[in-house]
Parts: sequence; structure tokens; C-alpha cells
Amino acid sequence: MQWKHHRVILVAAAPGSDSGLEPLNSRLLACSVGQTSTTSTSTVHGGTSILGYFPIDILQDIFLLCLPFKKDQAPSRRDAPYLLTYVCRAWYKVVIGLRQMWSTIILSAMDVPDLSPTQRQAGINHLKLCSSRSRDIAIKLYVRADFFANPVFYDHVRRVSQQISHLSITYPAPLMVSYEHTPFFPPSPSLDLHNLENFEIQNRRAFTRISYSDFSHLHHIIQSSTSLKRNIVWVMSLTPKLCISPNLSNLQVLTLFGGHPISTCFYLLQNAPTLEKLSIRVMSEQGVASQMNGEHLIRPFIHRRIRNLAISHQRTDISPFLENATLPSLQFLVVDRTPSKSRPVFSWSQSQFLSFLRRSNCWLKCFQILDQEILPSQLLEVLRLPNISRSLQCLGIQSYDATQMVVDDDLLEKLTLSETLGGTLGTNGKEGVPPARTLCPNLERLILFVPLRFSLSKLLSMFESRLHSDSSCDGMFPFKTLKHVEMDVYDEMKPSLDSLEKRGLVFTLFEPLLATPMPPNDRQQLLWQHYLARGLDDEVYDHDTGTWRPADLTFVVS
Repeated sequence: MQWKHHRVILVAAAPGSDSGLEPLNSRLLACSVGQTSTTSTSTVHGGTSILGYFPIDILQDIFLLCLPFKKDQAPSRRDAPYLLTYVCRAWYKVVIGLRQMWSTIILSAMDVPDLSPTQRQAGINHLKLCSSRSRDIAIKLYVRADFFANPVFYDHVRRVSQQISHLSITYPAPLMVSYEHTPFFPPSPSLDLHNLENFEIQNRRAFTRISYSDFSHLHHIIQSSTSLKRNIVWVMSLTPKLCISPNLSNLQVLTLFGGHPISTCFYLLQNAPTLEKLSIRVMSEQGVASQMNGEHLIRPFIHRRIRNLAISHQRTDISPFLENATLPSLQFLVVDRTPSKSRPVFSWSQSQFLSFLRRSNCWLKCFQILDQEILPSQLLEVLRLPNISRSLQCLGIQSYDATQMVVDDDLLEKLTLSETLGGTLGTNGKEGVPPARTLCPNLERLILFVPLRFSLSKLLSMFESRLHSDSSCDGMFPFKTLKHVEMDVYDEMKPSLDSLEKRGLVFTLFEPLLATPMPPNDRQQLLWQHYLARGLDDEVYDHDTGTWRPADLTFVVS
């Protein structure tokens, strides 16, 4: 049987998975025209299915795409990899022999506050089976902390400790409200994970402290790693001494939530030369000197690798950081003020922020501000900085404080592009130089959650002015079209949405006071897929987890 007589099958992965489908689909198309030799696998019924003619390596890649991408679910025989072993003998052999199918072990389901004896035993069996079938390759383990209370489970983790490259530990919400979690780790011995590259600690009940005994184990795990590249800590009561590895030479991604002194930023950026992404929640400086000698850390410094920075602050003045930091490679910046009724509340440090941007001379792609006491004129002053205006591709503004006006008609008018944008000559008459009135001509995404204290007609006019073709630009400064808007929707603007969608604008819309977006139509989903396929260069910051990820389909449809 020849491939050319078969219907060509292309693969589509589940939304949110890191799939890399383009190379795989290209190989499938090559097979369909007879460009790749195949080895068929017979089904259990003695016949041969169309999938039986796939080369084994392509079949393996397809199976890998079937693995669950959610990391908070329990293993099930109705999901891959188990489900694939029930189809036929040939598939069973492929799945069992593919070590990568078993190297990601997910035991972090949070749908129950406490595990039953049956669930604990099932988790132990799953761990043993997956670790044996993954053999000697690296293991990614996502696990509830209460599994470690089982001696059999803990002993098996110690046996495969040298294979673990990723460890995510989630502390479940306790059955009863309490000040401190019950210790889950045994008194001794501690885990030595020398090959650990990624480490995550998450506490679902933020105001329930993790026991000091468990803290000691977690700290030992961090210290034992010699190749830690990613460290995510989501715990309210961790101190810098416990959550920061003494070996920061290889660290690339770090998330510290739960409240840390601003001097922790200084410590990290002065001692982690390879750090590229930092998300941190900073609070009071109380106790800094006794923990980290913080007074000696606050001094001018330059970090040449940091690309993504998210600072969430509460009752904390971040101006010392803005006055001393120089980050020339910064591309993604999020400044978030956690709402608080306590005082003092520090105002927006406009002069220090402008000085920081000018001194860093960075080319920001994304700038997001949340609940900041910034005026429209101050925001306009930031957007007019030459580097920022030319490079900015995503602008996010959120403030539900009715007393604050962050966006007004004047700001919208300044963001409205002039009609001369499409030409090769700017208003200053020089070829290859953007028009003098052009502000942020490369803006592709806009996130806008603010009180309606501006004219909707001016907002819609600004949208329309930016829906030009990406090709209408000169070679030196390409002007990009606005592609995605995320905002609350108002009745007055609904009649205009259809025409904007037809011109290529994708919306993620929320009804006021609702946290779930309105479902997009098929045209919107296809258009967003088209933008992603053309290489939309953007990263999305997840405020719930303090992590960054590439923009994908789930950002619009979730």
C-alpha cells in the first residue's frame, strides 16, 4: 500500500502544550508523498491501520504530544501514557520502549485536601512504574508534599534522586485552618539532588506556614544542587537565607513570592550573573541587616543579562532599586503594587523611574503597570523616551481605583497614529526616521483594565489608526499593526467590534466585574493562530504563578 493513496494526517496538539508541530507536520507531509521509508506496525486484529504506516520515530513524537500538559492532575488510565498501551500490541511496545513517555511524573492533584490510603498507594505504584520505565534519563517530578510523609515513597525518591532534574513540591491546603503545616518530610536523611536544574515550591494556603523541619529539607535540596537554573518559590514565610541558593552561578529563572526585602533584588542581581528572568514580591525592610547585611547591598550595579523583571511591592518604596540598578538588556518589565489598606502607601517614583530607563538605555518590548499611582502625563513621558517608543510591542495598564486616572483622552490622542505613517518619509522629512508625532508605532498588544474616564470614541479611533499592514513601513523602522487587545467591554463599543475584528484585531474581552473572558469566535481563534504561526514575539506574565511563558492560543481562548 502506497502512502500517496492515504489521506494525509496532520497533528494538532492540545492548547498550552509546547509542541513544535511544524517540523512534525512537515515530516508527515514528506511521508505522504513517499519521501520517507516506513515500517508498518500491525494492529491486534491482524490488519494494518493508517497509523501503522507511520515511521516509528514519527509515531513516538505523536505519542509524546498526547501526554497531559497540566501539572495539577492525578495519573489516570484514561490518559496517556497508560491509555496508549491498551490500543494494540504494537503501540504497547512503542510506548513501553519510549523512555520520555514515563519521565514526567505528575502526582500533584489538588482536588482533595487529603489523600486516602488508596490514592497514596496508587501514587507510590505510579512513581515506581514510571521511574523504572524511564530508566536512566532525567525525571521531572510534580508532587504533593504529603506524599513525602510515606516512608516507601520517600525512600524511592532517594533512590532515583540523581535522575531528578525538575522537582515541583506543592503544599495542599490543610483540612483545618492552622498556623503551620504538619511536617511532611521525615527527620532524616535529607534529599541530595545534585543534578536538579528546576525547583518549585508552592504553598496553596499562603498564610499557613511551612514547618521549620520541612524548611530545612527544602533548603538542603537547594544547596545540594550544583546545576540549578530555575528556582520558583511561592511561600509566604520563606526568608532569603532559606530560599536562595548559595550557588547562583547557573541560575537563569527565579521567582520569589511571599514578601522579601528590596535588598534581596540587589543580592540576586549582584550574585547571579546568568539570571535572565526575575519575579519578586518585595515588602518591608525589617530585619534585613541581621539576615543578609542588606545595608551593604544597596549600591549601584549593572546586570547585563536580565531580560524579564517583575516587581510586586506592598508598603515598600522601590525607589532605591530604581536609583541604583542599570539593566541594559531589559525587555519585559512589570511593576505591580499589591493593594493594601495599611499605610504608608508610596507614590509613583516618576523621576527615579525615568532615570532608571535612561541609564539602562534598554529597548523594552513589554511594559505593564498594575495599580500604580501614575498620571496619564507621567505615563506619556515614559512612552516618549526614544528607545521605549520605538521598541515597545506590548503595553499593559491596570487600575480599578476610581480615584486614579491613568488613561485619559489626551493619552489616547497621542497614541493615535497619524495618517502619514504609511509613507517612507516621516514628518521631519528624513528617510528611515519615524514621524515626530508617532508614539509607539510597533505596538502589537494592548492590555487595558481601567475605570471608564475617557471617551470610547477616541479609544476606537486609536485602534483603527493602528490597523495598517505590517508591510507599510520602511526598512529601518518597521511599523507593526495592532494585533491583540485585552480589556473590559462596554455596551457602547460592541457595535464597532465586528468591523475591527474583520480588519484583523483579536480581542480578549471581559464583562465588567467578571474574571472569566467572553468566549472568542472561530474567526478570532484562527486569526490568533495565524499571528502565532508568523512568529508573534511576545511573552505573557502570569500574575498567579509569577512566571513568564510565550504567548499561545490559550491566552485568547482560556
